[in-house]
Amino acid sequence: MDRNGPLTGTAWNLKDESGKTSGFSVPVKILPERKKAEDGLKASEEKYSTLIEQSTDGILILVNRMTRFANRKMCEMSGYAPDEIWANILTTGRA
Repeated sequence: MDRNGPLTGTAWNLKDESGKTSGFSVPVKILPERKKAEDGLKASEEKYSTLIEQSTDGILILVNRMTRFANRKMCEMSGYAPDEIWANILTTGRA
């Protein structure tokens, strides 16, 4: 089992020239539930990324007074590039 759930597979001993076990080979099959969850997460990320980037509203995410994200519309509205927005907010108190 890994941190994402159960895995299936069969282990084989790997032997050297003298016949001593030198390792193991374990082909692993990702279970369909995990693949379905990964696909769903990817689709969700794409959906929300598109929603944020194409929004007609300016979106700015601050964490501890540091800009973590500014969408395209926020940059247009403020006249600043994403890496310039945080300095303006901290020095003037407005975007």
